[in-house]
Amino acid sequence: MKEYADDMLHNDHPMVDCVRRVGNRLLQANHAMPEIYTRVWTVSVVDNPLRNCFVLPTGDIVMFSGMMEILENDDQVAAVLAHEMSHVILEHVAEHLSRDYLLDLFILFPVALTWAFLPNDLLAAVSHWLLHYVVELFLSLPYSRTLESEADHLGLRLAAKACYDVREFSAFWGKMAVLDKIIEKNSEEKEPPFWLSTHPSSEDRRKELEKQMPEVLDLRRFCKCPNLPVKDPRERIKKIPQSIAPEDNQISPKAIPPKEFSFISSSS
Repeated sequence: MKEYADDMLHNDHPMVDCVRRVGNRLLQANHAMPEIYTRVWTVSVVDNPLRNCFVLPTGDIVMFSGMMEILENDDQVAAVLAHEMSHVILEHVAEHLSRDYLLDLFILFPVALTWAFLPNDLLAAVSHWLLHYVVELFLSLPYSRTLESEADHLGLRLAAKACYDVREFSAFWGKMAVLDKIIEKNSEEKEPPFWLSTHPSSEDRRKELEKQMPEVLDLRRFCKCPNLPVKDPRERIKKIPQSIAPEDNQISPKAIPPKEFSFISSSS
């Protein structure tokens, strides 16, 4: 947090107001969960073009302005916040640290055993690197992707209970999948394959969210939420590829629809 201290937007900034408004609605709708009411949640927005958001285990929500600029409405802000809050609720940080500690012990034992029988520093170093690579590839990375999927799963339900339009979750990741392809086409560095990534691909996340959509729409109805808009936000995402300029692979102004809301000023 200290590294971003000088770049924090003021509490009365519209972006901060939006994140606070959406965050409060998510917390109030899910207040019965001990993991929520036992924490003091705070909101900060960093003036940085990075498309990122994270929530510390203490309940401190940190959103970057670069992420806010690509979110089209409160529902998509809820998609990001609910996902990050789910990591805290599920205690993924502590779980990850415990697992990493056990994996370090798992790696250390065979390396120490190898060195005991073949006391060669080079061999020990190579063995350590090889074991670390194998563990990272077959255990750590798949596990990290699993945690992300768990956070998506819970986040979708947190937002449904808060009566947000959960279809926007799928729409958001559909848009991100298109943007990922454009960035990859215009970048000299290619994205690593999914099995070398800590996160599922945007398209995989969209597909998985779509599978869960009937269930969360039922949950939303069970919570007596207002009817959803007739116009499905997922339909507008299908039009994005048609609006990409073929000569430079850039998104034209019509590719991403205009935002459906304007940030409101803080009442404070």
